[in-house]
Amino acid sequence: MSTYIDLKPEDRERNKSQRMLYPLSDCPQLDIPTRYREFVVVFTGYGRQFKIGCDHPSMFGHHLLGHEGEYGCYCYYRLATEEEITALEAKDSADE
Repeated sequence: MSTYIDLKPEDRERNKSQRMLYPLSDCPQLDIPTRYREFVVVFTGYGRQFKIGCDHPSMFGHHLLGHEGEYGCYCYYRLATEEEITALEAKDSADE
């Protein structure tokens, strides 16, 4: 977990829609295009670590079930560029 982001208060508000909560054991790799639902995103950094509470799975997703009480963090992302999407699709085609 080497890329910690400490955002200014105004940036925190803007980036709330561009973050996902993950257990530390399952954090995605940074700077690699990744499929998330119908989007391709690139994770750019990790937020502060905190304990995942019993309400987090209902608010942030079923992938947190069973991780209550463990440490997690928000993982910040941006949408992938057209070039990154094309490269990911080419890699997927080569892997088939």
